[in-house]
Amino acid sequence: MANKKKEFAVIILAAGKGVRMKSSLPKVLHKIAGKSMITRILEVIDQVGSRQIIVVTNPRDDFLIRKIIGKRIDFAIQKSPLGTADAVNSGLAKVKDGIKTVAIMYGGDTAFYKPETILDVFRKHQKEKAKITLVTVQKKNQLGLGRIVRENGKITEITDLIELALKSNLPVSTYNLKDVNQWWPIDSKKDLEITNREMTKRPVKIHIMGIAGAGASAVAGIAKAYGFEVTGCDIVPDSPYVKYLNIKIKKGHNPSHLKSIDMLVISPAVLKLNPDNQELSEARSKNIPTLTWQEFQGRYLQKGKVVITVAGAYGKSTTCAIISKILEDAGCDPTCEIGAKVLSWKKNFRIGKSKYYVCEADEYNDNFLNYQSDIAVILNIAWDHPDYFKTQESVAGSYREFIKKIRPNGTLVIGSDPKLNQLIMVSKTPKKGSDPKVIKIQDF
Repeated sequence: MANKKKEFAVIILAAGKGVRMKSSLPKVLHKIAGKSMITRILEVIDQVGSRQIIVVTNPRDDFLIRKIIGKRIDFAIQKSPLGTADAVNSGLAKVKDGIKTVAIMYGGDTAFYKPETILDVFRKHQKEKAKITLVTVQKKNQLGLGRIVRENGKITEITDLIELALKSNLPVSTYNLKDVNQWWPIDSKKDLEITNREMTKRPVKIHIMGIAGAGASAVAGIAKAYGFEVTGCDIVPDSPYVKYLNIKIKKGHNPSHLKSIDMLVISPAVLKLNPDNQELSEARSKNIPTLTWQEFQGRYLQKGKVVITVAGAYGKSTTCAIISKILEDAGCDPTCEIGAKVLSWKKNFRIGKSKYYVCEADEYNDNFLNYQSDIAVILNIAWDHPDYFKTQESVAGSYREFIKKIRPNGTLVIGSDPKLNQLIMVSKTPKKGSDPKVIKIQDF
């Protein structure tokens, strides 16, 4: 994210013994989704590019934490457990000359901050010339949390360490963390279990190989809007589809692209044309989950949505765009993935806030079997992609499976092609009474 070092230091508070964790392991070394808390924090700070990183430890845990982290950062030891303020002072004593801004990060709460968030806080702090800037978050359940009281946007009371600053009339600013999924307070074994359960439901950081393609680029844009941290690479990274992604895209493929990612997302063509690709091999060796972008879309982006898919040998992009625009103009605010640019959007995807999700369903490689449609549109059937479908019957067989994946009591929309009528006759869903409602459109 940043080649030039930012003129601030980061102090990570890791001196707490974590008694409520009920473990002899230092709190910051407990793992979330396979990585220790402090490892996750350091990976984020590495992307930010701060001038100095200082980890504050206690005498008991110092050796073990240093062993896990390595020698690339500075350490400070809080000799006695005299609270957070004393731990901060221990860290401040190690700050290099000339650094005037310091970010204080709690070792157990900041494992999922995004690099952009830290940079935004830094910029806001500088712009407002504040002495202290607090990152705040709105929570319904405030039990056990420091509470900030504001009047006309100004802090009037806080139940935490900043009381002294307020009493001294120092300028104090706040940065409201809108994405609450970046903040996970972990103060007990139960908190750790909850966080692990939530974080293992979905990857946090994904890398997309072939990100400049029509479908993969749209999925990248939607994933980023949904809160995933997205990086990507492509042999030809400057395709027209990536113009509005605002995602850093690297040229070519290299195992170094997989540093600190949770999942590798690829184009099916990679598996077919280059199964020994070095990034793929690296992912296998490190047990990094690998999905096609269609699998990722179906499993993570469409979760909880009303899914509308458009299948067929030709006409998918046009029809998908028409459906998307109708929903948009009707105020339904859909999320859409399309294999071509929509002129009014200037891109091939749209981010909506409603329950509706529209996407193309490509039969090649049986990619469309990754989707469970509420409404499925099949425009036509043709023996396309003979490299994958060896016979006409194999094409029809895939479409039958696609129909069977329509959700119970869903809807199937078809044209007047006789082959489609025949397909319906033999495509019964396994569950009795759950066959989709069929709508036939003449001259489709």
